[in-house]
Amino acid sequence: RLYACECLTLLVERKANPVDRRPLMKLFEAMSMLASSLPPLIVDGEVEDENYTFSKKLCQLLTSMGMNLLFQLWGKQHGVVQAPPPEFDQYLTVLMQMLWHSSYWISSLALSTWIQLLRHEVVPTLKVFQNSYSSLLQLGMLRGEKIPIEGEVLLFNNIDFISLDEWNTFFGHYRNRVLELIRSVSLKDHNMAIEYVVNEYKLVLSEAPNPKNVMRWPAVATLFDNVLNGAKAQINDDLKKGNSMIGWTLLECLKVTLELNKDNAIVALAQVSIIHALSFILKYMPDGTTAVLEQVFIAIQYPSQETSLQSTAFKVQQKASVLITDLISHPEDAILKILPLIVAKIQEIINSPTTSATIRRMLSQGITKAGNALVSGVDHESVIHACLEPLSSRLLSAEFTGVLQDPASLVKFFGMRDSERANSECYERRESYRQVFLTFASIVNSTKSRDMTGKIVEDKTTLKGDGGSNEGGNGLYRVCSKSVQMVIPVILKIIHIVHALWNPTFNTLTEKDLEILEMRYIDTMALVSQAPSKLKEVPDERSQWLSNCQLLLDTIRESCYTILEEGARAGLLYDSNIITLLYNAVFGEIQYMHIRHVNLLLTNFANAFVRNAPRSNPNCVLPFLQMMYDLAQTKLNTAWANIGQDPNPLNNVVMEKLTHKFTGDMATHFHLILNAKPSLGIIGEKVIHSEETNGLVFNFLFCLLTWPNSVAARVAADTCILLVPYIKSSLSFIMLQTIMATIRGLSVHGHHGDCEANMIKLVGLLYEGACVLGMQDVQVALTQIPGVKTQSLIDLEAKFREATGKNSVTQKTIRSHMREFLKDIYGKHISEAAKEDKPIEKVDEKLVLLSKKEVDHVEEGESTIGTFMQAAFDS
Repeated sequence: RLYACECLTLLVERKANPVDRRPLMKLFEAMSMLASSLPPLIVDGEVEDENYTFSKKLCQLLTSMGMNLLFQLWGKQHGVVQAPPPEFDQYLTVLMQMLWHSSYWISSLALSTWIQLLRHEVVPTLKVFQNSYSSLLQLGMLRGEKIPIEGEVLLFNNIDFISLDEWNTFFGHYRNRVLELIRSVSLKDHNMAIEYVVNEYKLVLSEAPNPKNVMRWPAVATLFDNVLNGAKAQINDDLKKGNSMIGWTLLECLKVTLELNKDNAIVALAQVSIIHALSFILKYMPDGTTAVLEQVFIAIQYPSQETSLQSTAFKVQQKASVLITDLISHPEDAILKILPLIVAKIQEIINSPTTSATIRRMLSQGITKAGNALVSGVDHESVIHACLEPLSSRLLSAEFTGVLQDPASLVKFFGMRDSERANSECYERRESYRQVFLTFASIVNSTKSRDMTGKIVEDKTTLKGDGGSNEGGNGLYRVCSKSVQMVIPVILKIIHIVHALWNPTFNTLTEKDLEILEMRYIDTMALVSQAPSKLKEVPDERSQWLSNCQLLLDTIRESCYTILEEGARAGLLYDSNIITLLYNAVFGEIQYMHIRHVNLLLTNFANAFVRNAPRSNPNCVLPFLQMMYDLAQTKLNTAWANIGQDPNPLNNVVMEKLTHKFTGDMATHFHLILNAKPSLGIIGEKVIHSEETNGLVFNFLFCLLTWPNSVAARVAADTCILLVPYIKSSLSFIMLQTIMATIRGLSVHGHHGDCEANMIKLVGLLYEGACVLGMQDVQVALTQIPGVKTQSLIDLEAKFREATGKNSVTQKTIRSHMREFLKDIYGKHISEAAKEDKPIEKVDEKLVLLSKKEVDHVEEGESTIGTFMQAAFDS
């Protein structure tokens, strides 16, 4: 029976012409037989393994019938709705039983099918299908939140999941699909969905909260949230058309919710969630605005009355902080009229000593978004300055600036030695300053710019390649620039010291203490797309201390880069005195830093620093570019050479991913600096024509073309195309090297369509230029490549000269000629390679490194079709 089930599943999932597959719809005629073949799964309190295995296979078949037959072969034909397949109602009954099954694994199979059927063009119009909506919403309410793992659920979980971490990861995905199911149902029939959720709410309200029923509150809150989110567009349309019945129904729910007793933290959390879900109706019925705001401010300051509910009480504060932020980010008229009062109240809560650091940060972000909604730029600046002033005071305090003398002082101040890990005072200090940096950076990042008329500018990106304004910066009114300017000297000091921790000359950390400079374990697992299953449920004291120190350093780095980025956008970093300090502080220790942190510096700050350089003095960024590309090439050469050398497999995977990301980001960064569409920008001109940076530019581009990263190779080829006019006007040696580097790139990346197109275009443009200019050394060099025939080269040159004589040289012509000429030089396309049952030849061995006049052999390795395809997809 197991093999029969697998056989039918293969048939159902077979890809073929729909006409040939249509007879498979007859499977629905056997639905009663298929349903009756489901065996009993639990006997004498134990799961029958064979029966359970078969049941899962049978459920896979049934769900596959829905996904591959119903969804693809049944619907409208020539505009006419086809009749449902036989026993369709029986199929829905079985599918519903699977959805409610005690095995979450089986339930998850049915869940995906129900969501797909809700998107079908015909199925949701059938009465028999619509009758299932209430059951789907009920499942969404009951399984949208975690329930105790006991009874039959526990029996099946013990078979399906090997650890609690695996179950938690699975349930996270399962819950997301359940919430999607709720939204999909409410989208199809919002009136029914609202009626259902209101009735469920009334049932919950009819009973006083007690240990047995209190968990129904978060369930109904989740149902409220997703029903209204799924149907918000339809509800808005109804209210705009004057259909006030839904509006009054929801307003009554809101009034009842505002009057709830909040002694129980779980009820209080549900209350805030329901208010959040209903808050959009204030746009049409603003009378409840004041009452809503009062309850939100009470929730933000919600006290923790019971030790066991302390974490829930904190969630109440968090949820209320998110709600007030949403209300003032895009304020309706009723809120806009009293926005200054709301901001003043939030500031009062922020200044309260009982408010936690996390809530302060969230509320500060809320005030920032409220400032963005203000009409007056002066008021906006005043609001932002009020938020940043206490944070600036902490950073400029004697307590903090006094330790910014050397790395040892900072390490001692924050207790970042293993011997001081039990010091609770240092722990509180680390958390306090981490929140200061995080809050300051988040406010700066969230604050929108204004143009010179005071109007909010949504797009914060700067000009690409052209540099900033004449004096530096992006030419916009930066609302928080005054506050940022005050702290820049301190930011430069702290970032210099944090970077110097990697410098062995200044570093006084022991070998054991150096672990604080490594990636956090949870970040490492995220990078390799794995759940951190090896984490202990209760980390030991040292693990907690280590993670806390690593988090502090990561936060300081990222926050400082964000603040400095704002300084670049505001044009605050290009004064001759500041820029000298900046080069020393930010880039002085960069050669010692880990590749991950160098890439973070590049993406979070260096891009903005270069692209906002003053047009009147773009030379001020040339030393940075010279250092950056020299360093990047050195670090990346080393990184690519060392991949796979670490005895720890996890470290190899992490390093490979970081190297790929850094390579791609560097290529993109360089392209943006040069590109001012359709030609080089001001900075690009300076970079290319400077003796200090010219050689670095081309060496780095040649490396990018041949490193095993297809994204970087494609972008590098695109950048070289931008430089073609300069290359043609330069020495033939540069043209020759660019052509040969591109052909080497084709040998590595020719099977990638985008890379192949860019590289063929580049080689064609350059060779066409060499033919026109009569550069014989280029033609001679090409004949030395194995596989290139002299006659083919002569024919190619003749084609170009003929096209030039007729003034018919187009990019399409160039690509066509070069593709034909180089077809034997670069790797096969992946679709062609997959058809052959033999290893792919390493075509690098055909190439000649002409500057050395010798063959550049590449170490040969075993490369199967499977590994080749996997590598292609990975890159």
